[in-house]
Order: sequence, then C-alpha cells, then structure tokens
Amino acid sequence: MKSNITVIGAIHIAWGLLGMLLAMIIQLTLGGAGMITGDYEVQRILAIVASSLAFPLFILGIPALVGGIGILRMRPWARILLLAYSFINLLSIPFGTVLGIFTIKLLLDRDTIEAFAIENGALAGYAGERRAARSESVSSTEEDDDIVS
Repeated sequence: MKSNITVIGAIHIAWGLLGMLLAMIIQLTLGGAGMITGDYEVQRILAIVASSLAFPLFILGIPALVGGIGILRMRPWARILLLAYSFINLLSIPFGTVLGIFTIKLLLDRDTIEAFAIENGALAGYAGERRAARSESVSSTEEDDDIVS
C-alpha cells in the first residue's frame, strides 16, 4: 500500500511539472512567433492565445505538484487535495483520465484511509479500539462456548 501511495505521489509531481513546463513552452513559442512577425496585431493575438492556453495549464500544475509532495509526506490534506484534483483530471483524456481513476481508487481505499490516519495519529486510538473489540468478540465467543458446554 505504501508503495502505491509513493508511486501516486511521484506521478502527480511529474504530471504537475509537465503541465507547468508545457505552459511555459506554449507561452514562449507563441510569444516568440508573434515577435518574429513584427506585426503588432499578430503579436497581440498570439499573446492572448498563448496566455489563455498557458495560464490554465500552469495553474492546474500547482495542485498536482503540491498534492504529490504532500502525499509523499503522508499529509491528510494532500489526500483530499489530490482527490478533488483527480475528479477534475478525469476530463484530461486519455492520460489524465487513467491517472484520475487510479488516484481516486487508491485514495478512497479503506487501507489507504487508515494508513493516513494512523500515520498522523488520528486513528491510533481507533485502531487499538478495533483490535480490542475483535479480541473481545473472540473471547466472548469462547465464553459462550464454555457456557454451552
């Protein structure tokens, strides 16, 4: 389970950096193309197109990067952030959809939720109570068997 969480964190860091890098390449390429033409209107139009493409890519890379780093450090807020981001990422066909499905499946898994809670001490008492409840149910079953005998 821990290795899957590490893989998801690393993939989201790479996905965020890739999106941010792509945004910078788009901005530089279209901005440079506008400068080469020398025409003011073409420069203005290409600047608007570049900004409207690059800005969302860059902004969407930030939560992936931050969430990936947080997941690697087992922070509970990062789990929530990546879940929300993964639902948005489902629209990025095909790679974002696959990444989103895998992330949602992993982060909603009961073992993952417990791993995050135990790692952060939130369920340390809860996990002990569950073990105690299981042992009580086993011992009460043994007592029931003694009564029947």
